[in-house]
Amino acid sequence: MAGDSSTFDDLDVYSEDVDQMDFKVIVVAVLAISSGLLGIILTVANYSFWYFPGPLVYLIMVVSLSVITGTIGLISLIAGWGLWRLEPWAWRTAMAAGIASLIFYLPKLSLPLIAINAVLVYFLRDSQLKNIYDEIVLP
Repeated sequence: MAGDSSTFDDLDVYSEDVDQMDFKVIVVAVLAISSGLLGIILTVANYSFWYFPGPLVYLIMVVSLSVITGTIGLISLIAGWGLWRLEPWAWRTAMAAGIASLIFYLPKLSLPLIAINAVLVYFLRDSQLKNIYDEIVLP
């Protein structure tokens, strides 16, 4: 195997376009993972203040919002892992989680999560990046 030169025949195929796509895949995966981790941290922060002297309705609202935040964070984390591993389902999952995050975090004015998910959705809209995940064939 070490002396086999057939593995080096396609070196001219490697180009700057391939390098840019590798960079975009890494950026998208890191953004999705970051969004998921921040969402989970936000959920833990909401649950760490469990003393609610207010009405039961307020408690239900806070718990519901925390569950939604945690779910979106977990989905983003899974999508980021899938994007990193080039899973065929990852692009759609990351796009859905990114849009859901923007819709959910915009009224809450959570600026870091809004910025991360806006950049994530912007990069995911790249047609070349979408084609990478569309062309993956399951064995």
